[in-house]
Amino acid sequence: MNLPRLSRFGFTMNYVDPQQSFRLMSVLEVQWPEGRGQRLVAGGEAHGDQGVGVVGRLAYGSKWTDYQPAAMTYGGAW
Repeated sequence: MNLPRLSRFGFTMNYVDPQQSFRLMSVLEVQWPEGRGQRLVAGGEAHGDQGVGVVGRLAYGSKWTDYQPAAMTYGGAW
């Protein structure tokens, strides 16, 4: 199975020391999928650990003209 190439360039910023019990970070990424135009993705993550770890994520990706995965994505775990 041949999968299309996806080139990425991004920047991640931690606002709180990840060695502590709380983490807050953001991500900004540009994607260049093979055969499509570029796409911008921006997201954030918060993680708290007070005996039980809880993670929440939220991201937005700009649209492609001929294909559109969900523009807004979210997730979480504990």
